[in-house]
Amino acid sequence: MARKLVWYMVYRIRNKDEKARRLIPHFVLYSYDAKKYYPDRLIPVAVPMIVRREDARRKLLNSVEIEGMIQPSDDPLDDGTWGVATWEDIEPGTDRFSVFVRGLSSAYRWEDEPDGSRRFFRKTLMLNFWRPGDRFDEQEGEIRYGAPGEVD
Repeated sequence: MARKLVWYMVYRIRNKDEKARRLIPHFVLYSYDAKKYYPDRLIPVAVPMIVRREDARRKLLNSVEIEGMIQPSDDPLDDGTWGVATWEDIEPGTDRFSVFVRGLSSAYRWEDEPDGSRRFFRKTLMLNFWRPGDRFDEQEGEIRYGAPGEVD
């Protein structure tokens, strides 16, 4: 096993609807600098280290483990279900990136094209981040939410 830098994002899911909803999350990180997409990877060996680092009392589920029905809850003390998306081999020169999340909603639409074909669209959440660091000493403390100089 090689020692690698793992990028990760911890997230919480809560269903505030009136009925159970199916959750099938799909995370993709896009580097604007490298012009490359990085799908969420299952890195089981990294999850225990992430749990120790973030909150040892909380169980973090990967994208496969968290998949399933999320029961509704309007209880303010309900902490929801916690997950973690992980990526590896991210281009070290990445300063601006977005994380695209699908599967949080069942919303979709079909769009008719002028040539008579149809396109299928799913609802996707786009989270923008930037990192004013350098490629030689990557530190998580440098990652900021949003995009510099732009409205998010």
